[in-house]
Amino acid sequence: MTRIEDQLERMVRDLGFAIENEREFAPYRVDVYVPELHVAFEADGPMHTKPRDAKRDAVLEAEYSLIVY
Repeated sequence: MTRIEDQLERMVRDLGFAIENEREFAPYRVDVYVPELHVAFEADGPMHTKPRDAKRDAVLEAEYSLIVY
């Protein structure tokens, strides 16, 4: 887990939500998933690109009705 992912995880937990780290939604895996809200959070680091992330987000929304922030 990267430093930014750790901070993201702590921030969401501090808001009172239970989370799942590295939750798989094939063919992708999200950094932080909040089951209660059915939303995911990604800590976009240097290996992320806007086109790749947009494709991931579109697939996750279409296949799982999952919104990624």
